[in-house]
Amino acid sequence: HCLSMGERAWYLIHRWDNSILDINEQVVLYKDSSKEVMGTTEIANKLGVRAICNGQKCTTSDFRVFHSDGSVEVVCFKASEEAVFAPKKERLRQRLSIEQAYWEWQERPVSWSLDYYTKQNFILADNIDMVTRFYDKSKVFDDVSYLKHLIATKQIVVDMESEILCCGEMVKNTT
Repeated sequence: HCLSMGERAWYLIHRWDNSILDINEQVVLYKDSSKEVMGTTEIANKLGVRAICNGQKCTTSDFRVFHSDGSVEVVCFKASEEAVFAPKKERLRQRLSIEQAYWEWQERPVSWSLDYYTKQNFILADNIDMVTRFYDKSKVFDDVSYLKHLIATKQIVVDMESEILCCGEMVKNTT
């Protein structure tokens, strides 16, 4: 699945969003242009920067997100804004400009954005991971797992953003 803990957190949080239908990970960007796609080599030439690959498949975008309203977006995930905009990161910024143009300059443009490890809510991601293990009711085996199932299926709503859920305590306090 995801290549880093930050990507994992981003993925879990966005899959939790009911307006998101699907998320593709590590979507290939092609070097050569075709009728449907302007390739990264042509884009690099238009931008006046060095191309980013040697083979047919050259690089990937981290996430392609399909929304229920029909929109599609691509998200590039990096450690921090500082890691991207530091003075010595000019080549990285060139590569990102090629990636952004790859999506935005196509016949059917797709919005592109950057997101960062430093902006992820890891508490929310860990809580989502914990409860969604019991999304399928056949996994439920006791009151605690049943509570997690109810949260995972959004039959009950609890604060999942500010602290790790203590479902055992929650069950104990309701009995």
